[in-house]
Amino acid sequence: MVSGAKSGSSDCFQLLLIFLEEICFLMEVLEMELVLFSYFLGSFQIFLWFKFSTYSPSFSSGA
Repeated sequence: MVSGAKSGSSDCFQLLLIFLEEICFLMEVLEMELVLFSYFLGSFQIFLWFKFSTYSPSFSSGA
């Protein structure tokens, strides 16, 4: 009876550890996706800025 309770509690602890590992893994994946997303967003902003900065002389001369 006591051994059964011990194994039950260890199973619960094992599940808790697995759950925590899964959460840590998901957080790392989410962080990587956020970094990639911000990188792509930043490169897109640089691309837009470069595109508009090349066209800006014509706008300034027109004004």
